[in-house]
Amino acid sequence: MVIGSSSGFASHEMRITQGGKIRAWVEFALKIFEENEEKALVLHTLPAVAKGKSKENGRTEVTASDGNEPQDTPQSPKGTNADNKEKSGLSGSTTAIPRLITVVEIIKREYVAAMNAKQSPHLIGLFQYNEIGSLEDQVDNKREEGEGDRVKMITEALAGSKEVRVTRTPYMKVTLCRRELAGMKESGATAQAPLKRNLSRSAKGRLKKRLRKLSENGSRE
Repeated sequence: MVIGSSSGFASHEMRITQGGKIRAWVEFALKIFEENEEKALVLHTLPAVAKGKSKENGRTEVTASDGNEPQDTPQSPKGTNADNKEKSGLSGSTTAIPRLITVVEIIKREYVAAMNAKQSPHLIGLFQYNEIGSLEDQVDNKREEGEGDRVKMITEALAGSKEVRVTRTPYMKVTLCRRELAGMKESGATAQAPLKRNLSRSAKGRLKKRLRKLSENGSRE
């Protein structure tokens, strides 16, 4: 089953930082999938957005400023290197990428484990789509105000005496969903196949009986 589109599927966004707790993120993600079967979860290392809730392209993001923990996205400690440049010169959006990958892998494994515990009729885990990009900032060596200063800046730039430094901040975004999402591959995202449940022969037999019973009940209705 394919749902949504590359720019309009319903999702909840969760920002991963260096300072947050992995267990809190994993528990929150599993709760999202349990309560919203058709909703995707977008985990990313992008910088924090403005205060409040923002809606764009059918996606809903709950930021740490909402103050609704643990009902909303788990909050990260304030004042950590997650939001600022680290001593290495790398942004938190870059240094948090390995942590994001770790969180995603744990979520996928725990999701399959929960399916086994609940004897779910589904045989596969979560679909995964990866996106990597960079935030481009053009920063002048020195900001100057006023019309005269502006003309001077343009003259210096054209003369090559004042260079404009271009910085790139890599980030990563991972979308997890119970169903395949239409358009994600076409938009440039790379897809990873869902994990499959390892069932014993007896467990497979019980699952087939359960599916057959569900099918019969559905046809009667």
